[in-house]
Amino acid sequence: FVYASTARGLGVFDIYRGTIDGTSELIVESELGLAARSISPDGKYALVTEQVGEDANNLYLLDLQTKQMTTISKPPIEERAEHILGGFEWMPNSSGFYFATNAEREFGTLAFYSMESGGFERVFEAEGDVAQADVENLELCGNESEGSYLYWTQNNDGFDTLHGWQIIEKRPIEMPQLPEGNYYLDCEADGELLVRVNGWQTPGELWMT
Repeated sequence: FVYASTARGLGVFDIYRGTIDGTSELIVESELGLAARSISPDGKYALVTEQVGEDANNLYLLDLQTKQMTTISKPPIEERAEHILGGFEWMPNSSGFYFATNAEREFGTLAFYSMESGGFERVFEAEGDVAQADVENLELCGNESEGSYLYWTQNNDGFDTLHGWQIIEKRPIEMPQLPEGNYYLDCEADGELLVRVNGWQTPGELWMT
């Protein structure tokens, strides 16, 4: 596993690799402060962020073998952005990952980073009134053989809207109409999506899609 620590005693967070037997190894030294966010399914890479002020961060790809970091997104300070709005969801074969970012936008949009191309593209960006809401709570369900589906929420005036994306066909999928509330997403072992709905009329209801 990979984690951030101030073990060097300088008050900044460096990136370490730990093992279940209790040993650790310093991978990257930091001047400002880093945070480990996610590891690729093949265990070769980690996603690392660097805090920028109180409301933004830069995003890097760390090669755990060479200990080299590649910049994924580091906007100019006057255009600083968030890249951890919805977490990170890797493709099962480690070919890339989905994340939410407001880089070059006012609100968070859904993006996909390709390991092959070394860049990211926007997959979903809401229009109209719902454009003024961040993409949040990413959850990837399914597998390569049966097809994978990506789900996420957008919070509009305090209530969530559920969205779905067919990854292979690269198209949105129609989602069921759920009660008003905040949604918490989780994938079951069989690939089905479980949604917990918390609302003033539905405290803790569970829905399966």
